[in-house]
Amino acid sequence: MKTRNIVLTKLKNYLDDQTALLVHSIQPLVHTIRSSPASSALTQADERAISDYIADISRTVQDTAYKTHEAVNTVGDAALKKHAIPVVEVLEECRINLLEVDVREGAREKVPPLAFKTARAMKV
Repeated sequence: MKTRNIVLTKLKNYLDDQTALLVHSIQPLVHTIRSSPASSALTQADERAISDYIADISRTVQDTAYKTHEAVNTVGDAALKKHAIPVVEVLEECRINLLEVDVREGAREKVPPLAFKTARAMKV
C-alpha cells in the first residue's frame, strides 16, 4: 500500500510538471499559427518554430505515456489502468495527428484544436 501511494504521488507530481511543459509549448505554438493569416505562407522561422513546438509536445506526450504505463504496471491497480490507459491513448492519438499535419500545405488550422485536445487530455 505504501509503495502504491508513493508511485501515485510521484506520478501525480510528474503529470503536473508535464502539463506545465505542454502548456509552455502550446501557447506559443498557437500564437505563432494565429499571428499569420491562413492565406499567407509561413516564414521559414515560423515553420521552424511550429515544428519545434510540435516536437516538444510529441516528446512530452511520449514521456508521459511511458511514465503512466510504468506506474500502471508497478501499482497493478485495475482502476488506475481503467482510467489512465484511455487517456494515454487519446494523448498518443493527438501526438500522431499533430506530427502528421503539414503546416506548409495550408493545414496549419488543424494544429490549434489538436494542441488544445492534447492539453485537455493531459489535465484529466
